[in-house]
Amino acid sequence: MRLYRFRDTYVAFTLLKGFNSEYLDDVAALLDSLSGIVKPAEVQLFDADRVVDEEHVEAAIVNAVLSYNSPLRVARSLKVEFLLKLAATDQISEALKRVGLSSSTRRVAVCIFGSDVEHLLKSCDNVAKRLKGEEADFSDVNSRLDELMQTYDIKAGELENVQAESTPDALKKLLIQRMATSRL
Repeated sequence: MRLYRFRDTYVAFTLLKGFNSEYLDDVAALLDSLSGIVKPAEVQLFDADRVVDEEHVEAAIVNAVLSYNSPLRVARSLKVEFLLKLAATDQISEALKRVGLSSSTRRVAVCIFGSDVEHLLKSCDNVAKRLKGEEADFSDVNSRLDELMQTYDIKAGELENVQAESTPDALKKLLIQRMATSRL
């Protein structure tokens, strides 16, 4: 589990594998149920295999907080604004298609947004227990590169134009650029 802070917003984040996949049958009901566990905080779930790494998540948090607290925000809640930034799009339907949970989800990521650190950490533990998952990481990014490029509609030529030490870093930089410029 990680804890991030940007301005007055704290975010507890965890990545889970081996979770109870029965929950994927009704994601809306799952989110409603988890919202009750984390109140007054907000919870967002996404498919971790559709994200490059933790820096991708961090950049989405920063961009979401900045956007949400500006006239340029798209969503009515920070958790949805975060999902849009994570998916590098302004369209909720496209964000759900890119990073939303589906029957093929193998690893689920949990972000809980709020201002009470103790409550966020406790809530993150409770959500992980509820999902019956064990902590995981993003160490397999190289094996997911083709899927990630397809998910975000990125061509190999685009990555060649990004100055980076590796292909995963180039992909991450390109996505962060898309996040930052999505509403300009």
